[in-house]
Amino acid sequence: MNYLLDTNTVGWLLQQKNFQFSKKLKANDNIYISVITIVEFLSNSNLTESDKDLFEQFIIHAEVLDILSSDMGLIKETIKLRKKYKLRLPDALIAAQAITSNLILVTGDADFAAIYQLKIELVQK
Repeated sequence: MNYLLDTNTVGWLLQQKNFQFSKKLKANDNIYISVITIVEFLSNSNLTESDKDLFEQFIIHAEVLDILSSDMGLIKETIKLRKKYKLRLPDALIAAQAITSNLILVTGDADFAAIYQLKIELVQK
């Protein structure tokens, strides 16, 4: 399976506090994160050096999805999602990346379930 993890999911996965999704992962699953997740995670004012180090080790094993000005499919999908679902820009970008890259978005945010074209794996901490 190909999974795109949102920012909260990455945090939960790194904490390993009885997080059920980590038990579901298989060796041949592909993990993706958005560059948005990197910015959101590393800009958290409560982040410790240990958290930062753990995150940097984690992203070595994940595929990072960039945002390119030439990716008009992603841009158009982001705009469509923001308008239709009133999403914050980071959420719209991550959802659009999942849709345009045909990935399953792993999230704890039930609001994403309203987006019919988005494949999601709804998780809890």
